[in-house]
Amino acid sequence: MVSGLAGVEGGLRGVFDTYLDTPQYISPDSKDQRVFGSPTEASFGQIDLAKALTVSSDSFFYSIGNDLWAGRGTNPRALQQAAEELGFGAPTGVQLPGESGGRMASPEVKQALHDRYGEAFPEPRYFFGDNILAAIGQGILTVTPLQLANAYSAIANGGTLFSPNIASAVYQSNTFGTLEPVVVRELGPRVLRRIAFPDGFRDAVIRGLDGVVRDPLGTAYDVFRTYPADAMRVVGKTGTAQDFTKKSERDNSLFAAFGPPERPRYTVVAVMERSGFGSQAAAPVVRHVFEALSDPTLIPQLEEAPPLGVEPPDPVPAEPLPGSPPIDSAGERD
Repeated sequence: MVSGLAGVEGGLRGVFDTYLDTPQYISPDSKDQRVFGSPTEASFGQIDLAKALTVSSDSFFYSIGNDLWAGRGTNPRALQQAAEELGFGAPTGVQLPGESGGRMASPEVKQALHDRYGEAFPEPRYFFGDNILAAIGQGILTVTPLQLANAYSAIANGGTLFSPNIASAVYQSNTFGTLEPVVVRELGPRVLRRIAFPDGFRDAVIRGLDGVVRDPLGTAYDVFRTYPADAMRVVGKTGTAQDFTKKSERDNSLFAAFGPPERPRYTVVAVMERSGFGSQAAAPVVRHVFEALSDPTLIPQLEEAPPLGVEPPDPVPAEPLPGSPPIDSAGERD
């Protein structure tokens, strides 16, 4: 999404311009003609921005990162500027302590990482590969789940980036829940900035995210193909963030979604560490959240906790599942 915006704003690739998708991308500008791979061997032919989002084409976005840095557009730093517009690389301003601002890949950030953590980041120079990896959300870039939710919300609402609130109002304690609650302070919307998206960009993104869950080629189609037809319409995007652990455990599952796209009310983001690709773990979680938002009877009922110092009652023994062996008096299976 960030790379798509950068490609358009940076004068490199229009919303409807197409690119020949390939399983691998070879940087024409790196000294060693570096090859950047994809988790799939599929090739989707000529694709535009919407289709690239639907099928999660690495080569489409790799090429944007490379070609912007090579100066083929009007602004080599368009990727960094698009990320900043959408709130990445800076705290959201949520009213909680200790928020991380993450970081966006840039020559200055890479140099700073080297200066401070030289052993972990021994190379201070910024290469084509750094911009290429940043274009698919990899490399030295880091983001928080809240930043993802905030960015997707800005797409959903048409371009307003808010600072998230964790409450809507403060009430006088002895009046909350009564017929006449007394509001001490209201916490209204806090606008960080308004983004003027290029013509057609938001519509293309929504088409692409809709394809993710509805197009048979979409990366989350298998997760959502049995999604209830009468449930809230959802559009979303899979993601897979990798870390430096051993290869079998390095995939971290992400899925970001909002709905309904015609009049957005909710944005939901799931990030699950070492759980595989975005469609494998995070997407099913987000689907269940939207199912519950569509049908509140699916939301588990919460039980009020006892006051501090009061022992909770003994839990009610769970009934065994049909076909399970009986449980003896010692709590063991026969």
